[in-house]
Amino acid sequence: MRIKLIFWLVLIGTLSITFCNSRTGLFAKNEKRPVTERNSESIESSLKLKVMLELATGSPMGQLHAVPVKLGKNAPKAFLAIYCADKVVDPYVEMFFFPTDTLKLMLFTEAGRVLWKRELGRGVVPGGWFCPFYPFDLNSDGVDEIWFVNNTDDEHPLGTKGRCLERINALTGKTMGQWPWPKSAPRQNLSHVFRNFILGGYVKGMPVLVTAQGTYGPMKLQGWKPDMTLRWEYDIDRSKPGCRY
Repeated sequence: MRIKLIFWLVLIGTLSITFCNSRTGLFAKNEKRPVTERNSESIESSLKLKVMLELATGSPMGQLHAVPVKLGKNAPKAFLAIYCADKVVDPYVEMFFFPTDTLKLMLFTEAGRVLWKRELGRGVVPGGWFCPFYPFDLNSDGVDEIWFVNNTDDEHPLGTKGRCLERINALTGKTMGQWPWPKSAPRQNLSHVFRNFILGGYVKGMPVLVTAQGTYGPMKLQGWKPDMTLRWEYDIDRSKPGCRY
């Protein structure tokens, strides 16, 4: 399977990046059906699509996500591709299914040079709610670290004891550290338990990594300092106002 890196210029002049599956045509994250070859020409014409790069992953893809990764001041632009043969697994019971493949990572430069690949264990359910990714330079060395929710317990993909916040070296793909992932509020159904988020931002120039759990019920948030000590935490009870829907 190959992925295409496409730069497209919309009418307002914003430069964005998207990926497409060369077998099925263009698709977007929230697109219910792929754009077929029949109408892709008109879309490419209106959006001025131009294929800049194609890479072979060496495996089929049912899902694909990609994010830009900063490798340093004088380093080339790079991207992290996160993919799997299965479609995205959702924790809602009517949409959940047991995956047949593992989640795979590939970091490559804009010139098409693959710096590293990595395959995660079977304890990691391939879906953004279970395993979010977020590149962020928390230690301010000029290079993003790649943060994600891992599960070190391959035998129990729906367990919580093996879940951890993991930091990957963007230059090598090696693990730099692991910390226990904060548990969601108890006594929730499957759809509510596995709702994980990772964000990042700055407070007066100081980087802060934010982890969060929950969407439709109780919600919990934590802010982390560069040394991975807790800066703050905030819990939102189900009865309190919150961005739930």
